[in-house]
Amino acid sequence: MRRLLPVALLALSLAAPPRLAAQTCVGDCSGAGEVSINDLILAVNIVLEQVSPDACPALGAPPIGIAQLVASVSNALCACQPCPTAPPSPTPSATPPPSATPTASATPTYVVSKWREDQFRVTSTDCPANIAKRVRESLKNAVENYTVQARGRSSRIEDQYGNQLPATIDADGLLYATYTTAQQQGNCNQIYTQEWTVDLRQNPSVANYTGVFRTAPCAKPVNCTQTITSRWVLKSGTPP
Repeated sequence: MRRLLPVALLALSLAAPPRLAAQTCVGDCSGAGEVSINDLILAVNIVLEQVSPDACPALGAPPIGIAQLVASVSNALCACQPCPTAPPSPTPSATPPPSATPTASATPTYVVSKWREDQFRVTSTDCPANIAKRVRESLKNAVENYTVQARGRSSRIEDQYGNQLPATIDADGLLYATYTTAQQQGNCNQIYTQEWTVDLRQNPSVANYTGVFRTAPCAKPVNCTQTITSRWVLKSGTPP
């Protein structure tokens, strides 16, 4: 599967790792595509600080807390898919007067806009020189196309390959998203977390990406931060 850019560029610069999936199943410590009982036990021990977080990269970057544990339990119950919303419990209600006619409430709809992204630039990095160089080379002439579907806290970004990333958009039109991915090469775990910020009220707009990359346990461990900017240009639709 293709990737969201520039989410995986830093990870991809290391020794030709495998392609990244669009989402990581939180709590899937064994990489089996599901969260098992053993995975949950391991997650609990990590939260209790009895086991190192490196034992389960799928929990994301430390600190590991209750939020990751709750997400792991949800993924165990719903096979790494969003759990269906339970129907509301029936409650007794008074019989309305004969003249009362219930009115259906409108279902919120998504506000859709399409954006083109280009002009990527590494603005700061403390990563090793060979990694920074490969990332810069990967960003040359890179172009991405996104569809932003805005509906408050249930907003999302979708790239031209069908990958989706959950997002939030505040009242000022600022989009925020977080992406965490983990992969393993031999005994070396690679974890990359990136924060997105884009002002969708501006056209063109400047997007800011702050990524933290770390490896453990590896022969040459890496723990570094890299900041990338790009230009977003509105192609069609209505910004939130």
